[in-house]
Amino acid sequence: MRTARRQRQNTLRRQEQEYRDKISKPELSGPESRNGDTNTISVLTLQQHPIPAPLPILEAEIVKPPRQRKNIQLIILAYSLGFVGIGINGWFAYSRGSSDIDKLLLCGLGFIAESIMFYLPAQTANLWRERNWGGFIFGSVVCVLLFAFAVINGLGFATLNLHEITTARAERVTPAVSDAQRRLDIVSTSRASECIRRGDKCRQLEKDEQQVIQNLMEAREKVSATADPQVTSAAKLVSWVTASRFSPTADDFAMLRLLLLTTLPQLGGLILMLASRSPNP
Repeated sequence: MRTARRQRQNTLRRQEQEYRDKISKPELSGPESRNGDTNTISVLTLQQHPIPAPLPILEAEIVKPPRQRKNIQLIILAYSLGFVGIGINGWFAYSRGSSDIDKLLLCGLGFIAESIMFYLPAQTANLWRERNWGGFIFGSVVCVLLFAFAVINGLGFATLNLHEITTARAERVTPAVSDAQRRLDIVSTSRASECIRRGDKCRQLEKDEQQVIQNLMEAREKVSATADPQVTSAAKLVSWVTASRFSPTADDFAMLRLLLLTTLPQLGGLILMLASRSPNP
């Protein structure tokens, strides 16, 4: 850029010098002639033109177009998030098939739909800048449909995995559950042997058995309540920070977590669009 500017200045100086040299040369007022009769020689008269003031050197101001700097790190992370979303949609769609062909077709559908949604937001934004309203409206509608499809698949994937891990943790055997189960086995055995003939002792053992069953259920409910400590701790933390002004339940945080797990993998395309058009500071 500086080299082009310097060359332009040199060209202007050279043109100015040529103009000065041209106007500073003397001009003859009449031709040189010899008159034979009078034997005289006409004298050449020189006429000097005034030298004009030097021309100002015009410096061309080149307006630099605004450049866009791509955020490489954010682009890499956007692609990584996009690959995660594609994997989630493809795998969940694959698990919905009943036969191998059905699984492959559904997997391909989820893979292609998520891939299109990854690149479509940037293309739709370009149509908006080009004022191609028809293409922009069509692209927006397709984006909404693909986003709904991807969110449903992501919701199914997150719900299935969270339910399975929570159920597995809720069914684990703790010392309290083990003791209650052992007590129930003892009482049930005693009741079975004693109640061959019903009597007062048999009736008492039946009552004891019902109580032990109730204790076992309570022990399992305590284990189930701590199967997902993340949402429980989050609800307690918010209540403590806000001095009990806000007391969300564990179900509220469970729904918030489900929403984030469902929508975040689908935002790779939007992040890629923003990272590719970050202005140069």
